[in-house]
Amino acid sequence: MIPPVRPPWPRIGVMGGGAIGCLYGGWLARAGAPVTIVARAIHVEAMNANGLRVTGRDFDFRTSVRAATKMDVLSQSEIVLFCTKTRDTEKVALELKPFLAEKATVLAFQNGVDGASRLSTILDHAVFPAALIVSCLIEGPGHVRHNGRGDVLLGEWFPGRPDAVTRMALLHDLAETLRRASIPSSVPDDIRLTLWTKLAMNCGYNALSALGRARYQRLVTTAASRTLMRQIVEELVAVGRKDGVSLDFEVVLKQVMDLAEGFPEAISSTGQDIAQGRATEIDDLNGYVARRGRALGVPAPLNETLQLMMKVLEEAPTDSAFFPKVPGR
Repeated sequence: MIPPVRPPWPRIGVMGGGAIGCLYGGWLARAGAPVTIVARAIHVEAMNANGLRVTGRDFDFRTSVRAATKMDVLSQSEIVLFCTKTRDTEKVALELKPFLAEKATVLAFQNGVDGASRLSTILDHAVFPAALIVSCLIEGPGHVRHNGRGDVLLGEWFPGRPDAVTRMALLHDLAETLRRASIPSSVPDDIRLTLWTKLAMNCGYNALSALGRARYQRLVTTAASRTLMRQIVEELVAVGRKDGVSLDFEVVLKQVMDLAEGFPEAISSTGQDIAQGRATEIDDLNGYVARRGRALGVPAPLNETLQLMMKVLEEAPTDSAFFPKVPGR
């Protein structure tokens, strides 16, 4: 039997060559997709000299990508993975807009729930949100380490659009492109429910991992942190329901607690940021729950407290006696 002929790979652009961008860009490049990554100079030099290295429990490979510090290299990209920190969304989108091809599709590979909405206010392109279930970190220049899973859940943030049928077909094509690179990908019926559930995972672990110097397994096996995580999720579910999202508290809580089974040794991205003296995304995690709660008249005092405590840490000098050392740094 003659195997089916697959269409040529679309040109993939990655805006933001941090851990997420390098991991997914690396997987796509290994499968044969032409991948271009915009990253900081130290990573660009390493990737152009030696390829992008991706390591994990079951693999260690290098793959060829095009890397640059300037956004104009993305001008021919058909699919752009937008992987910047949430705090930089508007700034980077404005800078990127002049270079995007007219028919480029942008996937918001970010934390938080409103990335696609924020991008769509700036970009005149098809923009879709993505919920990522993954743990990874930058091990060194041009080197990303995968800690577990890698699922991508895509969806439609604007279901009432007149071109909804066309956009849904595009979404399924995008998911198939990712699956061609062995990236588990699907299109759930309610992306808002998916994104708020992912937000619950971020809110349950990120700040506590940084504040408690704790990997995920310790958070779910310690009584104090389990109590805090339950209260965090209770507040989030109340806010989300008020916002029209059909969250079930017990279902969401179980998903949050079960996450550690897949990532027992993970340090949250917030903990990694604090360890390296970088600003965090806390304003779009627990801070988003508190902010949205105020707007809807639903108090979320614990989430707000965690946001403020992380701000205290952000302003503190780095000190290895207090923060976990990220392996490879």
